[in-house]
Amino acid sequence: SYQTEAINFKDLPIELWEVKRYNNETINYNKILATGARESFKMISGKDNAIEKITKEIKTTSLEDHRNKAEEKCKALLDELKNRILELGDDIIEGYTPGYIKFVVKTVFMNIHVHKKNLTIHLRVNNNSFIDRKKIAKDITARKWNVNREFKIENIEEMNYVISLIKQAYDFQH
Repeated sequence: SYQTEAINFKDLPIELWEVKRYNNETINYNKILATGARESFKMISGKDNAIEKITKEIKTTSLEDHRNKAEEKCKALLDELKNRILELGDDIIEGYTPGYIKFVVKTVFMNIHVHKKNLTIHLRVNNNSFIDRKKIAKDITARKWNVNREFKIENIEEMNYVISLIKQAYDFQH
């Protein structure tokens, strides 16, 4: 419908969610995904002053915005980590918010907060089956966020172990 097509603009950073409420008082949230944002919102809005004012206020966040927070060593770490995450599956969608980079399958399964010298990783995992032999991922369930594990990565040498943790979060989505 025209409502779900409203998110198919490359420069309109909004999310659209379908919400279903059932008689047994449960609620289901389903994120509507863009099907190929190619057109510019500005192109169809013409010279409408209200729309022009709004589009000037909208700030889209990019990968470069996050990379610019980091020193060169951390940029290389981010690039390698991002590539390794996307290799886990073709169903992974990458997105950017001002605070972090998110990776989504059915829901957000992980995010990366970029700092000057390190990356903070948040994962959504099954606490009952999560295996962290090195005990680097702190349980942050008490924060009541949509993620429940947190750790930092500073060196490329940690990459294989970190990917093993991230893969558990990815697998939890299936």
